[in-house]
Amino acid sequence: MLTGDAGFVGGLIGRTAYDWAVIELLYVPTEMRGTGAGQSLVARAEELARDRGCVGIWLDSFGFQAPGFYQKLGYEV
Repeated sequence: MLTGDAGFVGGLIGRTAYDWAVIELLYVPTEMRGTGAGQSLVARAEELARDRGCVGIWLDSFGFQAPGFYQKLGYEV
């Protein structure tokens, strides 16, 4: 979860099932993009997935939703 002066401002929602982690939603407000906030959220999700014995992470993103961001973190199309 990301917080700011206004309280909750962004975060990541995911789940684990059948030895897989799923990132369902990732939102980082415009003013926090490029600060490492999104990368930190994904890193924490990956850590939780490892702790739960997951074999991989599945995520879904539309073409306009920063595919380069996920590819920079090692995700493949």
